[in-house]
Parts: sequence; C-alpha cells; structure tokens
Amino acid sequence: MLQPLPPQKQSGFTLVELLISISIAGTLAALLFATLPRIQQRAAEAKCIGNLHTIANASAIYVGEYGFWPSFNREDVNNPSAYGSHPWFYSLLTQKYLPYRTVDRDGYPCMVADALICPANKTNPGSRYQWTSAPFPWRSNYTTTTYWGNNGGKPDVIPGAGDRIRPSVITNSSAIYLIDSTSSSQAGYPSQAADWNSKNSFIAKVHSGGANALLANGAVVRITPTTHPDIASTKYWDPRFQQ
Repeated sequence: MLQPLPPQKQSGFTLVELLISISIAGTLAALLFATLPRIQQRAAEAKCIGNLHTIANASAIYVGEYGFWPSFNREDVNNPSAYGSHPWFYSLLTQKYLPYRTVDRDGYPCMVADALICPANKTNPGSRYQWTSAPFPWRSNYTTTTYWGNNGGKPDVIPGAGDRIRPSVITNSSAIYLIDSTSSSQAGYPSQAADWNSKNSFIAKVHSGGANALLANGAVVRITPTTHPDIASTKYWDPRFQQ
C-alpha cells in the first residue's frame, strides 16, 4: 500500500506577506521621494563649491603668469594691457586655464565651461556673450565686482575700478572675488545692488537661502542674510579695504 505523501510546504508569499511587502515598499518610496529634493540640493551645493575651487586654482595660475587677477576690464587674450572689454572669465577660457566644450547654443558655437555654471541656479543658466568673435564664451552665473577692475568704472566712485588687482595691493584677503549671481553681468556694483532687500540685488540665494562665494584668499564660504546682514558694506568686497 502506498504511503500518503507528507504535506508539502507552500512556496511564495501569502496574501498577508505580499500586502506587508507592498506596504514596506510604498513607505520606502515615500521616504525616497521626500528626501530626493534634499539630496539634489546637496549635490548642487557640492558641485558649486567644487566649481569655485576649480576657478580659484585656474585664477591662481593666471595671477602667477600675468601678475593680476582676471577681471572685466580692458583685456586682450594676447596682450593683457590692450583695450577691449571682455568678461572676467574670457581669458581663462581662450587660454585654456579652464576646460570647456564647444557647444551649439541658439545656432552659435559657444565655449561652455562646466565650472562656470552653478547647477542650483535655475533662473540664470548663463547666456552667450556676443561681443567677441566665435566661438563665443557662454557667460558664467558667478559674478565678480567692479572692485576687481571694470572697463567703465570710475576710480572716484568705485575704489580700484578701471585697473586690475595685483596680489601686492590686497590688504583684505577675505574680500569676495566671485559669488552666485542672478545675472550674467560682467561686474557688479556692491554698493548699489548687493543689498539683500534690494529688488535689483545681483546675489542669487540659491543655496539654502544664501550664496556661495570665492574669497581673495581662495576660501569658499556660504554667504547668507544671517551671516552677512550688511552685505553691501565695502569691507566684504574691496580687496584694498583696510580697517
């Protein structure tokens, strides 16, 4: 006589186990979606900080070779003392201090350097600087100020404007050289447009209510209304400022 077979163990999930698994997966997905914006924000902040360090290194090499900081000024790529208005980063691109890609933008070949674009800045993704020959520089959304040189500046209005800053004249090593900006302007006027409450402020509050800034000493810091309530003050911008 054949012996009855032993009871077989069921394989797979029971309905209750399946429902529990679905519930756990849903909870994990909800947690992921809730934290994803924060993860993206942190990644953008880290990329921005890395950008500014890259620019700092490129600028340091430029200073070592030319003796002054890159600025929006009367500058020619082959003769830095010649006339011709260019953005502060133009020579960093054309002389390959910063790597770039030649990309078609709106039908024009443009030099696009990833280090010049902050991924958190959605309102100012950059634009073509058209007052040069092709390939055109794609404008950065990091802005310098007229304290570091400005083609149209007036020394009696902006101390130091109209000429370039050499390391030997810097007395304020914590002066802001570059900062996240709402525009692709060549150089800002801090006393006129750096105030947090000004509708024309050129500072982009794209990182947790503040902006990342590159200082003259090479440090990258976070600038916020809390840390710098008087941001329009000369002491934060002028590399020649003395207490």
